[in-house]
Amino acid sequence: MTRLFACRAAFAGLTLVGACAGAPAVGGAVRQAVAPSVCLSAPESIAVSAHRGGPVGPENSLAAMRASIAAGVAILELDIALTRDGAVVLLHDRTLDRTTTGTGPVALATLAGLRDLRLKDRSGQVTDEPLPTLTEALALARGRAVISIDFKPASRPSDPSYPADMRNLVSAVARDVQAAGAARQVTLIVYSPADAALVRAVAPWATQSISADTASGLAAYRAAGVGPEQSLVFAGVLRDPAVLPEPVADGRIATIVGTLGAPGRRLDDVFAADGDLSEYAGLVQGGADVIATDAAIAAQDALAAALGPAPLERARSCLLAGGQG
Repeated sequence: MTRLFACRAAFAGLTLVGACAGAPAVGGAVRQAVAPSVCLSAPESIAVSAHRGGPVGPENSLAAMRASIAAGVAILELDIALTRDGAVVLLHDRTLDRTTTGTGPVALATLAGLRDLRLKDRSGQVTDEPLPTLTEALALARGRAVISIDFKPASRPSDPSYPADMRNLVSAVARDVQAAGAARQVTLIVYSPADAALVRAVAPWATQSISADTASGLAAYRAAGVGPEQSLVFAGVLRDPAVLPEPVADGRIATIVGTLGAPGRRLDDVFAADGDLSEYAGLVQGGADVIATDAAIAAQDALAAALGPAPLERARSCLLAGGQG
């Protein structure tokens, strides 16, 4: 399928002055109204999402964020968890052991107790990087990148405590995002229509990144009240770049595909094996609007080389304009 650069930003119930002509101007009503979902569905706009903040430095660190921002990456995906005293920190696992110098569940720790910890790099070596809070990440990214927040509650979806844990975490994130004036600077990641409904109830202003790899899966989110004007769809981690999931063909909603995963098996490594990264551009030409990757800087450079810098800059300018409100 050839990517159609037709205007796809006129969603039901949403008026976007000038959105079909490219990135909205900074300032005025358009600046306040634009959402990430609109920017990434706009014509000839593409973006890279840096998994866990980016490939340079420890995962979910301010150092990783700084390197990705310096490379012009527009979206930083970060994992967040909740401490015992209600602080939102950047952490992928439910325990501190793998990525920090601490031990035990983060849900039993206090923010004060985490302040002296240091992050480990991807080989397990201790660095000087502290464990950041979401508030610190929002401040660093403000005016520079959009943050895509992946919730890591203290329990699993099958656990009885999960609904309460998820609500507490979403509520804490909403608190910090609104305190930072960053409602247009974030997208909130969900993996089920039930979680999407929860996010909609707690943070109705938020753009959601919903997970669906089929048209029927996408329809389930619609039934939960999540419309295309306020959502992106993560269509899954690709195994074969020639086989794109059904939502990629849905021009009403911006679509994310993943090339990330286990080292050696992820498409990032497959693409890099021969030194030719043109496959990233092939995904965009097939209809993807965002590529979520463990190799964000390399993917960004490859897309710019293959397609020119303009599509990346259109998305980035639009996203940052919306993130200032």
